[in-house]
Amino acid sequence: MGNPYDDLAVEYDRFYSTAEYLRENQQVFDAIAQLYPKGGAVLDLGWGTGLALDYLDVPPSLYLGIDLSEGMLAQARKKYPGHYFAKSDMALVVDHPALIISTFGSFSYCTSGAVTAKHIRDSGAAFFIMAFGADHPGCALFRARGVRSPTIWRYSPSQMAH
Repeated sequence: MGNPYDDLAVEYDRFYSTAEYLRENQQVFDAIAQLYPKGGAVLDLGWGTGLALDYLDVPPSLYLGIDLSEGMLAQARKKYPGHYFAKSDMALVVDHPALIISTFGSFSYCTSGAVTAKHIRDSGAAFFIMAFGADHPGCALFRARGVRSPTIWRYSPSQMAH
């Protein structure tokens, strides 16, 4: 079975372009912008179609997006041909990013969450991570479609303290 997001990639941005989603995006990225030091490198884990770049002014030379979906990779490259996107598990944490972001539950798909959380915590970077909870509607949607639900990783504040 392929990545379920490959089939959703073309319609993904249109689906999430309602006024409610756009307000939520703006609130999330306003908070992230407070963490982003201008001129710092950004590591975007589970970037999808490049949503962070819709809201943050990050030069191509300072951005790396990592995702497992070929479909999302194709859409992100169409939207932002100058930025670099790599197909990889989130366990890859590059040296010296200034900011690590993982929005809208993408961190919940990490195949090695405990290792990745430690790398993020120890990287010295500011980070903003939004993970699914077990009762998130997205988990139920995947289960209803017979797709393996994301792995739910839970961390205490002291484990993720930075």
